[in-house]
Amino acid sequence: MKQNQLIQFVQRLCKINYIPSRCVTLPCEDWSWCDLGLRSTILGMSSDEILCASPIKALLPRTIYHIVDGFQCMYSALLLDAQELLFCGPVMSEIITSSRMQQILQQQHIPDELHEIVTHYCHSISNNPINQHHEDVLIVLAEELFGKGNFKIEYISSTKPQAWHEFHSNQFHISDVPFENMRLIETRYHVENELLNAIRNANEEKALELETLFCQLIFPPRLVNLLRDQKDLSITMNSLLRKSAEQAGVHPIHIDSVSNSHVKQIEEITNLDQVNSLRRQIIKDYCELIRRYTLKNHSPMIQKVLTYIDTNLCADLSLKAFSEYLSINASYLSTLFKKEMGVSLTDYVNQKRILHAQRLLVATDLPIKTVANQCGIPDVYYFSRIFKKLSGITPKSFRETATFQDTIK
Repeated sequence: MKQNQLIQFVQRLCKINYIPSRCVTLPCEDWSWCDLGLRSTILGMSSDEILCASPIKALLPRTIYHIVDGFQCMYSALLLDAQELLFCGPVMSEIITSSRMQQILQQQHIPDELHEIVTHYCHSISNNPINQHHEDVLIVLAEELFGKGNFKIEYISSTKPQAWHEFHSNQFHISDVPFENMRLIETRYHVENELLNAIRNANEEKALELETLFCQLIFPPRLVNLLRDQKDLSITMNSLLRKSAEQAGVHPIHIDSVSNSHVKQIEEITNLDQVNSLRRQIIKDYCELIRRYTLKNHSPMIQKVLTYIDTNLCADLSLKAFSEYLSINASYLSTLFKKEMGVSLTDYVNQKRILHAQRLLVATDLPIKTVANQCGIPDVYYFSRIFKKLSGITPKSFRETATFQDTIK
């Protein structure tokens, strides 16, 4: 693997784990990004001052650095060569409770006027600490770049009260907190709306990117119980995504079962480490739901027919039955269905029933006669004939040779 590909792979892993990362060309004139603008915001510190106050200025080649600063933010840094630096972070090294936040503010001598903005800063940063897995990834990168055993690992703790409060106390920048909060709220709502739009379009990749950004914009906890707070936030997100699925043309009968399942999963969470992975799974589930069941391009009449077929495969799904259910002329319904779906109602129903049969044959040991019944075709001989016509082989042969992947269409 080429060096650039390897570095891109490491950055991709960082992104998946909510760890900001970037490659920096040296010398760098602007270092305000390294802590997401905290020191430049509250101190008005220049890039040179930020650089001088941090361990970055003394980085040695062929050395992996893991750094924790006074705000309990963690960073990793590795000089790739004389002119390029890989920088990861910040992420929080621990879960910041209200009492711990007060301790940090006191240790760093943060003025009362800035408590709110610094508290928001700490809570808005991902609390997914740089763990052993991340350290191992950087070790593998260093081995590829420099050779096994040809590099060092340094751990630096800068958690003691920083000296800058003694020299820069007159430079503290007291921002207009109400307007700062307004900006943060506006940003959060914007990202939220973009996320919902991505879900409506079943754009899973974009939705996951926005979810990562959304997590970085989380406001300070509303509850003392941080786990309960995150559960409530996840339930709120589930409700919003549920409405997006409905707007995308998915019938509520499909949405309801998925939504209720998510609420149950959220309530079963036992620690904060499980929150992010479940949220990402919820997003994937809704995108898959929309891809599979969206009916927004069909007329209301055909939407009802399709939803009924999906949820009642064992019912009478004949043209005559539907015309009676919907109080509509059978000939008109037949013409409308063929126009919108490209196949006749009977062929569509058979396709759905045989696809369901394929899944049952692969996933269960049910007798073929039982499978036929559960697909709405009680005559096993007729079922076998239709199955072979659409699948190319008999139900028995399909069960013996097919895999679950063969049933995904």
